[in-house]
Amino acid sequence: LASLFRAFSVAVLGIFFILILVFKNVVQPFLILATIPLGLVSVIFTFFLHGLPLSFMAMLGIVALAGVIVNNAIVLLDFINRARAKGMSNMDSIVDASKKRLRPIFLTTITTVVGLMPTAYGIGGLDKFIVPIALSIGWGMVFGSLLTVFAFPAITAVLDDVLNLFKRKKRSS
Repeated sequence: LASLFRAFSVAVLGIFFILILVFKNVVQPFLILATIPLGLVSVIFTFFLHGLPLSFMAMLGIVALAGVIVNNAIVLLDFINRARAKGMSNMDSIVDASKKRLRPIFLTTITTVVGLMPTAYGIGGLDKFIVPIALSIGWGMVFGSLLTVFAFPAITAVLDDVLNLFKRKKRSS
């Protein structure tokens, strides 16, 4: 488990540094990484409902989920940044990006989940070794994506307000 925790830490740091390079910003990658706990909560809830322990393989699924769950936030934030570059206001850019990316986010989530659920529930054959990984990624994507679609725009708006507050205080001093 210690090596798995190290692997998870390395994966998150790798994601973080790549996001810094892509967004040329340090604050926005933190915003994107905030979606990982949403997926983690989803996995814990799923395993509780299924009456299964969080095994090593489930934890391995959580590491994989961390790399997948951030994609929705990356797409949303990229659309928000593009809208702002065209002159759209902060709030309008968040609302516009959320509207335009809702359907693609749900479609990619549904296709991923539909592909994983036969493995998770043994349709066509059961491999108990793989089930925890498929459950982690599948249900983590379902609930994590739902939470991301609702929470990420709100967190983005709050972050914008906090950054604007700091800018105003900096100007006045």
